[in-house]
Amino acid sequence: MDPHAPTSAFDSSRFLIPDIIGLICEAANENPSRKILLSTLARTSRAFYDVAFVLLWSEIDNVAPLIKCLPADAWEVRGNRDPWALSQLMPSLCHSPMLVITYPDGKHLTRPILPPDLPRMHFHARLVKRFVFCAYPHPRVHPDALDGISRALHDANVRVLLPNINELSWSHNNMSDAEFKYLPLFLGPNIQKLSTSLTVLNTSNATLRAGIIHKLNLPELYPLLRELHVKPSPEYTSATIHHAASVSALSHVVQRWSHLHTLSIPNLTPEAFAHVACLPQLRLLVLTHIGTASPIKFAGHLLMSSLSKSVRLFPALREFFVKCEHVNIGAAVLGAVLHAPKLVGLQLEVEARATTEHANNLLQVISTAHTPWHESLELLILSPASWKAQSATTPTVDLLTIHAVRPLFIFANLSVVILSLADGFDLVDEELYEIGKAWPRLVVLDLHETMRRITLKGVMMLGQCCPSLNKLSIEFDGSADALAAARLLGEGAMNDNLVTLEAGKSPIGDVDEMADVLAKAFPNLAWINSATVQWLKVELKVKGWSLP
Repeated sequence: MDPHAPTSAFDSSRFLIPDIIGLICEAANENPSRKILLSTLARTSRAFYDVAFVLLWSEIDNVAPLIKCLPADAWEVRGNRDPWALSQLMPSLCHSPMLVITYPDGKHLTRPILPPDLPRMHFHARLVKRFVFCAYPHPRVHPDALDGISRALHDANVRVLLPNINELSWSHNNMSDAEFKYLPLFLGPNIQKLSTSLTVLNTSNATLRAGIIHKLNLPELYPLLRELHVKPSPEYTSATIHHAASVSALSHVVQRWSHLHTLSIPNLTPEAFAHVACLPQLRLLVLTHIGTASPIKFAGHLLMSSLSKSVRLFPALREFFVKCEHVNIGAAVLGAVLHAPKLVGLQLEVEARATTEHANNLLQVISTAHTPWHESLELLILSPASWKAQSATTPTVDLLTIHAVRPLFIFANLSVVILSLADGFDLVDEELYEIGKAWPRLVVLDLHETMRRITLKGVMMLGQCCPSLNKLSIEFDGSADALAAARLLGEGAMNDNLVTLEAGKSPIGDVDEMADVLAKAFPNLAWINSATVQWLKVELKVKGWSLP
């Protein structure tokens, strides 16, 4: 090497070894299947140890890791598979705080909490920033173990187990009320997002859980908390949903908040809903099941009072979701958010079957929105909570027409439209083309249409009007006559972005000809979801697969 050669300048765009190690660890940590790789690097490489160790402990999905990090010499194995045997065992051990872990094979690990255990547990716990329970955590940590940790922390005058946690999801599919009550044990001063559930498989006491949340004094003790999610399980019963005590307790908590960004909750009292309407930073509001108890009942005077004082309602709201029993209740709730100037997404789920009259009234309410909303709305979903009301055994007699849809054309920037109320739509090709012209930015369109007066030609015309259309759910006529009419439009590509077509039970004249037309009109079509074998054959041919 020539000592007189000039030294090359350092390239600041190059990564140093410590930077590369950090990038490798972060990439491995983002993929759950590669966590074992990250663990191996931590165990085998001194260079990787510190970074990998911190990342591995930054997120946990069970309480067990915090307990299993303790020395193994004090654990005792109890192999009784009878789950009730453990409840009989605990009273004999309650003279000192105990840790109990239950494995799927029925074995129990028990040990007392010793003086050196808390510092060791805290050494790992301080690294936890995100605790999101998996659906079925294994091994299971017995509630008495949580009680043991709580008592040990109290005796040591330690107030916080996870001092740096910022996201907690305290809910899994087998969580009992006895386990739920230890929610406060895992909250910390830096918590920003809290998710939990009022019920699990209809065995939980929603009022008890709501009371525990109420006693936490969340707005006062955790000032950084911005997101609150209190969700019901799918098995939520009507009696549980509308239990006045649980709704009142949660609403009282919400009314003391002034800095929420996200709120997901079964329902609110009228006073709490009026308070939420005035929150300056609320961006997402989800009412997961208001049933028949409208949150704006008897609250009109509260909202009107706000309007009379020139208070802008829902000033930062971007997305709103509500699930209710009847369309008319949903229409009243939606009417309360019509003044949201930044609303982008609106979604309504209705449990009871909607008549054409009720659906028309709902669409009319939505179309009378405040002017700024016309420009901001991009997503509109109006659908049944389940398809039981749309039974195929019931004759279709209650259909919506293009007259119900036209008032919605004022929302010119819609990109996702799902309209599945009543028994569907009675439309023709020209009216579907009119929809495409009104919403040229459509990416997803789902019309629960059952009359099938729309033909393949109308579908192709829609694709031309909406070049970004990616998913289309609609039933149409694919008979021989319809195929012949569609070919008159030409054989060039109508839409390069359509990937998914949900055709339902649409009739087909000829499989080969249908596949040929679709492949040419929609060259990137990859998935055809339907209820018939003929459409499955069309899908395979469109994909270019040979059939016997």
